Amino acid sequence: MRHNFACLAVLLVLFGILASDTFAQRPEPVNQALRARYGDAATEIVDSEVINGVRVYDVRIVSESGRSTSTAQMTENGDFIFSGIPASFSGYPDPVRQLQQIFNTRVQNVETFVINEYHVDIEVAGGTHRLRFDPAGRVQGLARPEQLRRDADAPEAGEDAPAELRDRLQESVKRYYPDAQISGVRRHATNPNLYVVEVKGEQAQGDRVVFTQEGHLYLRSQQIPVDQLPEPARETVQQTFGDRVKIQRAARSEHEVYQFAQATAGDDMLVFRVRADGDVIDVRPLTPEEDQRRDEARIRTAGEAIPQPQQEEGRKRNRD
Repeated sequence: MRHNFACLAVLLVLFGILASDTFAQRPEPVNQALRARYGDAATEIVDSEVINGVRVYDVRIVSESGRSTSTAQMTENGDFIFSGIPASFSGYPDPVRQLQQIFNTRVQNVETFVINEYHVDIEVAGGTHRLRFDPAGRVQGLARPEQLRRDADAPEAGEDAPAELRDRLQESVKRYYPDAQISGVRRHATNPNLYVVEVKGEQAQGDRVVFTQEGHLYLRSQQIPVDQLPEPARETVQQTFGDRVKIQRAARSEHEVYQFAQATAGDDMLVFRVRADGDVIDVRPLTPEEDQRRDEARIRTAGEAIPQPQQEEGRKRNRD
């Protein structure tokens, strides 16, 4: 009997070790960031993997009412790579809705994503180039000097905007800077659909902020010290360019992307990702995860609640 109890005790210890590895508690920075972004909504870590030495979590979020779901991806440091926000297509920017009108099928899987990136300006080959990284250190893009001069991500202010537009944008600014005031609004020099907003306030020191005339965020960017860049991003710059380049400027940016799906021939589904000014940045087939959210949307339409996820990482799969 004692032998049986001893074996049972060993098995329980081994099970505890395996369980603690498989269902490990999420890091506190992740908890804090999720609470700050989603409040009391139920969240579930559905997957995780290590990218460039940083653990990245895939998160599913269900609202308190159980009527809407979102997805997010974030690092172990609580830095969002993207965070989804349930949205209504009627609330999308005009250029995005106008784009959808070329299709003769109903729009589906409507979702807004807030994308976070880091920008690094380097002097190489006779000019300033800008590298874009996600918080896991993966390169997202490279802009040459001539691109920077015409790109809305490096805004150059043109003529003053009408007074009524300035008043309208004040409410949009307060969503991001509650105590700030607008000191000026100018039309973007190269993109007439965008406006560069000069914001004054302790929260917005040195920020670059760009909105559409409807008040949808196109970009906000804040300069940061180079040592605040994610370590994988700094390592990528060093390994790619060596000592030939020096980082001149680093910034953290945030922009919104509007996503919707459209049926094509044979009932195949394509997913479109569009910036606030109507610029299409990605077209791809619908993934199984997105198809599941389409089914959940049908459940919401029927008036039923979506099953709430567990707060612990019940279905987490560790991939090292």
